[in-house]
Amino acid sequence: MKLVNEAELQEASAAWLDQQGHQAQREVKAGGGRVDIITSHYLIEVKPKLSRSAQLQALGQLQIYDKRFPRHQKVIAGLTPPKTSSAY
Repeated sequence: MKLVNEAELQEASAAWLDQQGHQAQREVKAGGGRVDIITSHYLIEVKPKLSRSAQLQALGQLQIYDKRFPRHQKVIAGLTPPKTSSAY
């Protein structure tokens, strides 16, 4: 399955978590924003492409959400960008 956007990745991740026995909720309000996925143990910020800037953005979002959910494990989930050829 090829995932092309954040909503599809959220849906697939939440479905997988549900299959593992976690009760995943999507788009839960927290700290002026919305946590992409939350379970009783995890806060998950989803980024379809894990570029450096996307990772930094997700980290900032999780720090904000941590104020409301300090005991939850913070997770950044996403897909790595395709490798490009480069000369070293």
